[in-house]
Amino acid sequence: MEIPCTIYLRKTIFFVAVSLSLALLTSCGKTSGQMADDATETVTTPTSPAGQAAASGQEQSPTGTRTAYVAPQATQSPLTLGVSNERVKSGEEVCLNVQVADFNNLLSMQYSIKWDPAVLQYVKTGNYQLEGIGPQNFGDNRTAAGLLTGLWIDNSLQGVTLPDGATIYQICFKAIGKAGQNTEVTLVDGPTPFEVINLKQEVVGLKPVAGRVTIQ
Repeated sequence: MEIPCTIYLRKTIFFVAVSLSLALLTSCGKTSGQMADDATETVTTPTSPAGQAAASGQEQSPTGTRTAYVAPQATQSPLTLGVSNERVKSGEEVCLNVQVADFNNLLSMQYSIKWDPAVLQYVKTGNYQLEGIGPQNFGDNRTAAGLLTGLWIDNSLQGVTLPDGATIYQICFKAIGKAGQNTEVTLVDGPTPFEVINLKQEVVGLKPVAGRVTIQ
């Protein structure tokens, strides 16, 4: 899906002195898949002593060192993100629920979803139930290989809590395999790696629960 030439304001969480900052993402002619994949871009800073000094406004020190900030690990229960089990006839469309548990005071999450592309053909995501999530939150440029990337950020930056078992969206496929075939649909740690952040800007664990589609 082609996105018009528009400037998108993306609220991005940086772990720098435990502060939040806003970044502008210009997406002229990008696809929605490229936009979601951009969520995993790396922010770089000058690595040479001169570059570091210029960036900080300090005088250059020949013996200066850098210490990377490491986000603390949360003590709360990991987020459970699961996919429902479904049965479908060959040639028909099926939608799977993506459900959560221990979704407590979260600011953001990212992940990838994987399935067997010889059994299922990606169609769309839909039935969005989580505030701030929509088609723009998914990278669909690798679906032919059985991969979909996902990113969500709480636009209010106040943290979101959902009841256990809540469905946050659906992912829909067309069954292209033969009767008797099946495939897992599950979250995986790449190409977009797992990352869940809570209101305290701590890293929360992610527990994936696979679903399965069986063709009748």
